[in-house]
Amino acid sequence: MIHAASPAHPDAFVINPVGVMRTNLIGTISLLNSMIGCAGGRFLFLSSGEVYGNNVGNIPFVETDAGSVNCTAVRACYPEAKRASETLCFAYNKQYGLHVNIARLCFVYGPTITAESTRADAQFLRFVLDGENIILHTAGTQRRTWCYVADAVAGILQILLSAKSGEVYNVAHENSVATIFEYATMLANIAGVRVCVEENVSVGGNSILDGTKLIKLGWAPQYDLETGLQHSYFIKKSP
Repeated sequence: MIHAASPAHPDAFVINPVGVMRTNLIGTISLLNSMIGCAGGRFLFLSSGEVYGNNVGNIPFVETDAGSVNCTAVRACYPEAKRASETLCFAYNKQYGLHVNIARLCFVYGPTITAESTRADAQFLRFVLDGENIILHTAGTQRRTWCYVADAVAGILQILLSAKSGEVYNVAHENSVATIFEYATMLANIAGVRVCVEENVSVGGNSILDGTKLIKLGWAPQYDLETGLQHSYFIKKSP
């Protein structure tokens, strides 16, 4: 079983933080309960690189790292719910012997964005598909690890099929580390538009993950950032 159900865009964190936490916590408990007694069953929880908090430096987080999250901030509903859900998975592993794994996804992008997503990368893609310049409301200096959706799916399946119980894996492509400004500029160049910076909101922190452990398991990501952005743009642009 793959548990991927969770709001994952900024507006949800602000407008419905209780719903974000309930979906993760109650949903995780319900699904884990359904796995009790399922011989040979595997449970894979899709978590997030946000559980690590902010990269103060530029050293990528590995799976054994434990970062700091300000739990009093409204936006903390997402990483804290993911952290607690991970702990639930390991509690069920210990108490009921369930086969559990955690996939900590970095920033996944691609042509599969939903209409309601308010994430920056989703807005950028909508801008360029409409032939408009990309508008940045920050300087875009936050550095992130990105992963094209096809590579992310391949990584998830690799964990589901091959991982030993109790293992945690970052799903992150080492050749796709870029600031938000660099990401926007690359996409703008593909689409033939420009990036315009109109700073008016506060910035988040860096989020850089190390995907070496999953690569050792057999995952072989195929899309660097430029190739993934080209696929995203031209797939969505095609009739």
